Formats: sequence, structure tokens, C-alpha cells
Amino acid sequence: MEKRMDVQEYWRQKAEELGEAILFKSIAQCYQAGLQRIGILYLTESSLFFDYSQAPRPTILQSLLGRGREEGLNQTLKIPRRELRMVRVTHSLLAKRWARKNLEPQGVMRAAGRRKPSRLMNLLFGSCLGLCTDEMYIAFDSPVNRQWEAKLSLGAQGQQ
Repeated sequence: MEKRMDVQEYWRQKAEELGEAILFKSIAQCYQAGLQRIGILYLTESSLFFDYSQAPRPTILQSLLGRGREEGLNQTLKIPRRELRMVRVTHSLLAKRWARKNLEPQGVMRAAGRRKPSRLMNLLFGSCLGLCTDEMYIAFDSPVNRQWEAKLSLGAQGQQ
């Protein structure tokens, strides 16, 4: 019988592998250019990472229920924090539409800048964390979107 790694040991090894402490982490669903992936979103001082499986899984629930399969998280998306140009929580319908349409990051940033954040829309439809670099737009849906927004705040980095 294969022994499953302890959660604390997993994160200790991950920090050792990266050479940096893990500052924040959560499960997340990613929306990018029409793709949906479930995985683990985590943050270090220098980068944001998203570990996911290549195998498509449409929902968090299906992913959690499918734990018996041993396909694992075999892909990593790394976004250096210095490359982030926009970090914003917006309602899920809008964030997912931008991802589905594969909008250019500059178009997303213009559209997001024209919209006032709506707590009502977030309450009705849920929220997503939208991120832009010069090259891509990506949306993450996690149980802690607001905390991610605060942790990734660009104001302190002077990049907004």
C-alpha cells in the first residue's frame, strides 16, 4: 500500500524545492482561453504558482470525488509577481466570459477599469480573481478570492 504524503511535509518539500517560503495557498479552479483546470494555487515572495493535472475536470466537486485516480498534479503555471499588471476580484460571469473569449490582457484591463466592483453581482454569481500580465489574462476561482487579491495587491509593489 502506497503511503500518502503528510500535508505539512508536502508544503515543506515544496518550499525547499522552490527555495522560498510558501506565503499563501488554496485550491482553485482556473479559467484561461476557454480551458478549465482544477489545482492548487500558491504564492511565494517572487511568484504565483498553479499546480494542476492535464486531465480535464470540469468542477471542484468532481476533482475532490475523483481522488482515487492517481494522475496527480503534473503541470505548473508560474507567474512572476513582477509581471502582474492587474489583480482584481470581479463577478464570475464577467471573469469567465473574458477568459472564454480569450481577450487580450490590455482589453481586459480597459474593461475592468471601466467597471465599478459590485458586491451584489459577486453575491449573486460568485467571484473570481482576475490576473493580467502583458501576455495573458487568467481567472482563478477559489474559496478565498478576496484574500488572494489582498496578498497580490499591486499597490505595494507600485505596478498598477
